[in-house]
Amino acid sequence: MKKKIAGTFLIVAAMVAGVLSFVAARSYVLATHNADADLQQWLANASSDAVAVEQQFNTHMHELTDNLRSEQLAFAQLLENPSAADAEIISQSDNVAKAHGDLIRAVGTHIVQIGEHLSADQKHFFMRICARNLRGPMCRMGPG
Repeated sequence: MKKKIAGTFLIVAAMVAGVLSFVAARSYVLATHNADADLQQWLANASSDAVAVEQQFNTHMHELTDNLRSEQLAFAQLLENPSAADAEIISQSDNVAKAHGDLIRAVGTHIVQIGEHLSADQKHFFMRICARNLRGPMCRMGPG
């Protein structure tokens, strides 16, 4: 049973690290490139529907991210309790995995929804930003 718990914990930890990397990279790119002419042009030329979808997603993403962090904190507190039951640990790891899955599905849904409101060039630019965010900051640095 201990190996199952350790395996579950490692899987959940890897999934959480992946989604947090995506969210952090997306937030970083959007925040640091806010003055970037290409991004400003893309936002300025986007339809009002696309801007609305983006704004709704940002609100929804923050809610989902807060939920994920809450579930992670509850999981961490549970793991610090030496008398925590195995079933509780498994249940809370499932809660973390579900919160992570909700966030990832929301990202995929957003990409599809906003793409419906963009021109081909805007969609291509948006998809490049998303792909760059998924790869993370280390991939953008290029080979050493």
